[in-house]
Amino acid sequence: MSWKKTILKSTVFIGMLLLFTTMLLLILLNSAPFQNWAVDKVTKYLSEQLNTPVSIGRIKFKLFNTLQLENVLVCDEKQDTLLYTQKLKANIKEFNLEKKLLVLQRVELDSLHFALI
Repeated sequence: MSWKKTILKSTVFIGMLLLFTTMLLLILLNSAPFQNWAVDKVTKYLSEQLNTPVSIGRIKFKLFNTLQLENVLVCDEKQDTLLYTQKLKANIKEFNLEKKLLVLQRVELDSLHFALI
């Protein structure tokens, strides 16, 4: 077999592997078990950082850079509602897990209830 055929076969294999991996990742991101796991992690982290109860009903990832949270509740120190929204939709500009960095663009809030203390 010539080296050209070997390179062609290797290129096709790598392309198919990348396509398969991308499809698997998209399926995983849209699966209920993964989304439930993500909700648990996000609510636990936010509750610890804010030192107040936080709950999120559902999380959805759309395409590659859109995040949607449903039924978001943030309470104050007295357990009163500080913020509630039926839907929070945002475009993700940057995400870095090592730095614990999430930069959002264009945040949309539906049916927002916000209480100033």
